[in-house]
Amino acid sequence: MYRADAPASPPAKWKSPLFLPRRASRLLLHVEAVRIEPLQDVSEADARDEGVADRDAYRALWDSINGERGHVWATNPWVWVVTFDRVR
Repeated sequence: MYRADAPASPPAKWKSPLFLPRRASRLLLHVEAVRIEPLQDVSEADARDEGVADRDAYRALWDSINGERGHVWATNPWVWVVTFDRVR
């Protein structure tokens, strides 16, 4: 049993979605492209696609998540860019 199947009544033991069989998945993604680019090449549209208002908000979010590990915006690290489409 997976937690999402019965969120109101937690089972005695639930399985991690990491091991969910494909036939039971609720979401299927098709990866269209994978590339690397410098972080600061992110566009306004890319920032909005990431769920923030603009590049400044994305910069602040990036630093809040990755700053303690030394990967701040100012160092302009290379990042993986994955483009995908939701199949279902």
